[in-house]
Order: sequence, then structure tokens, then C-alpha cells
Amino acid sequence: MNMNKLYKIPSYFGYQKQTLAIGLKILAYTLFAWNNALSKYLSNPQSNNPLDVMSIIGYQYLFVAFLLLTTHARQLTSIIKSIVSPWLHVVKALCNLLALTLLNYAFKNMPLTQATGFAIFSPCLTLVLSNIIFKEPINQRKSLSLLFGIIGYILLIQQPGISSTMGMNRSYFNLLAPSIAVMLFQANTFITKHLCNQQESSFNLTLSATVIISMGTLPYLITYPEHLSITQGAVLCIMGCNVLLAFFSINKAISLVEVSFFVPLVFIKQTIISCFGYLYFREIPSSYHLLGISFGILALTILTYKPHRESISNTKLL
Repeated sequence: MNMNKLYKIPSYFGYQKQTLAIGLKILAYTLFAWNNALSKYLSNPQSNNPLDVMSIIGYQYLFVAFLLLTTHARQLTSIIKSIVSPWLHVVKALCNLLALTLLNYAFKNMPLTQATGFAIFSPCLTLVLSNIIFKEPINQRKSLSLLFGIIGYILLIQQPGISSTMGMNRSYFNLLAPSIAVMLFQANTFITKHLCNQQESSFNLTLSATVIISMGTLPYLITYPEHLSITQGAVLCIMGCNVLLAFFSINKAISLVEVSFFVPLVFIKQTIISCFGYLYFREIPSSYHLLGISFGILALTILTYKPHRESISNTKLL
């Protein structure tokens, strides 16, 4: 059985691909933002029984892997045979695991909105990597965008980034961790797009990621087992369901359009995370954070802006 055909959406519900891709991406942003807040809640040092970062990641991904493997046990052989470039799946999953570990560690020691605010710099990182790897030229508009992005990044790492009731650890590693996580998530996105171009299915991408990530955390879970309460177990199951739906959504969205199409949606992502940060922890952005995000938005606006003449010429060419 061809799993690519089985899990392929036959029609886009009457909408254009771009509209569906935006909807799926925003859904994934919301689910991941909710998981970020729940992870910070479970690892809060001020709670009675805080969980370790690796335990939070491991238990939720074990739940998802168990769910997928048990519900597709009969088709498992055909699924494994249909996987495209298995080694890329491994690299992708390891990038995801390391990024999740660093980001969740940052949640434990700094406000939610600041830890995720570094993602505003990811489009500028894409520009630099595209120039180095693919030799894509950086014109005047891209250079200006890169400059504003760097200014925004510098403002974001200023202390204190956000006024929060939970306090903040001021170590430099807490600033470096989310920055590295952004780079790893970018690598994950590029690999996912490459696999989608090779006609890999969303199901295979989701299954391989959850199984490999859960296997990567399993030695730690066995060595340092946690005594979960009923509430913690229920929250981890909710996080697992969020991961499952978010992975399907984001993998499908990436397969529909070019990666650069999602660049302007970074504002929406940051807005959603800010809402969860306020609802769960009453985090209020400071002036440094607002300025940093503003410069990031300005950089994205310059990067995605197309002059009227350029639009007309592109239309004529089409």
C-alpha cells in the first residue's frame, strides 16, 4: 500500500494551496505555543513536583510514538519500505530533539515570550545561509533587512527582556540556547522541505520524527524515571496530541508551498506565544522586547516587500 497516497489530502477543501498552507501553519503555531506554555508550567521550579526537561519531551513523544505504532501495526512493514532517505529522517529528528531540549531549558529559566522571540531572527539567518550555501546574492533590500534584524536580535537579548512573576536566570547560556534552537529548527524545516520535494508523506515525516525522538530520550527516562501525578500525566498526553496534530499540519503546509512563503507569518507566531505567556504566567513584554520585535517586523516587511514595478514585470512574464 502506498502510504503517500493514503495520507494525501485529495482536495484542498475548495481553497487555494496558499490559503490551506497558511491555515495549517497557524494551527501548528497555536499547538506548539500551547505546548511551550505547558512545558514551562511542568518544569516550573516553584511547583511542588517540577519535571525535568528531558522527561517532558520524552514522555509526550513516547505517547505519540506508541499511539502511531499501535494504530498502524499491520501497515508498519509497508510504511518502513516507503520511507524516503531514512538517514535524512534521522538527522531531521536529531535536530528537532536538540532544538526542543535547548528551547525547553530556556523556558525553565526565562520568560516564555523572550525565549521564543529569537525566532524573529530566523528569516535573516535564512538570508545568510542561502548566500553561503546556495550562493544567492544579497541585494540592498536584503542587506537593510539583515541590519534591522540584527538590531532587533540585540535588543531581544537585553536584560531584563520581560517583566514576569516567575523571575529570570541571567546566565549567557540562557540567551545562547534559544538562538541555537532557532538554527536547528531552520535546519529541520529545510530538510523537511527537501523530503517533501521527494514526495515523502506527512505521515512518514511525523512517524519517523516521533519514534526517533522518543528513542533518543528513552535511555534518560530509564535512568532517571519520574513519578508522575495524574495531572502531570494528563498534561503530557495533551501535549502529545498537540504534537501529533501540529506535526501533520506543519509537514503538510511545508509540502504545499515554498519555505519562504511563511516568513511574514512570524508576527502571528509571536503574537500567539505572547498570548499564552500572558494567560499562563502574566508575562508582560518590556520596552526592550517590544523594540526588538518591532525591528524584527520591520526587517520582515523590507524582506517581503515587492515594488509595484517588480510585481507588474512578474505578471507580464507569467
